[in-house]
Amino acid sequence: MSLLVETIYIKAQKIRNLSFHQARFRKSRKALFDVKADILLKEVLAPTLPKDDVMYKCRVLYDEKIREITYKPYFYPVINSLAIMTADDIEYPYKWVERPELDEVFRQKGNADEIIIIRKGWVTDAYYYNLVFEKNGEFFTPHIPLLKVHNGLLLSGRKK
Repeated sequence: MSLLVETIYIKAQKIRNLSFHQARFRKSRKALFDVKADILLKEVLAPTLPKDDVMYKCRVLYDEKIREITYKPYFYPVINSLAIMTADDIEYPYKWVERPELDEVFRQKGNADEIIIIRKGWVTDAYYYNLVFEKNGEFFTPHIPLLKVHNGLLLSGRKK
């Protein structure tokens, strides 16, 4: 079985969307491993946070317990092209390191830099990113994302 992963944005020792990551971390460990003892990500990450103001991508790999924490400087990628990919049968209820169903869809993108996944007629996610849209100054996320715990909670006051 693959490890699970939380990918967390960190800058200037601030952990972005910590409550959402904590909720998914807790829910996944409980559902998959029946773990009752909580691990607080804030407490685990605090001693290891980079001390500078650089943006970091923190990866927490885990199953019943945390197996690895890594930090890499994060740079926004340039995305010049998107492929719209339909994947009606894809299921992604937990954020696994290995995700063969998503990988297979991504391999079919041709020369596009990134994909937007359509599942049963609904825009869900990109391969690497959560999607956020803007219409008339209002921001919203997909109504039915593949990975429900985090993506659906990205924006407070989200419009449906």
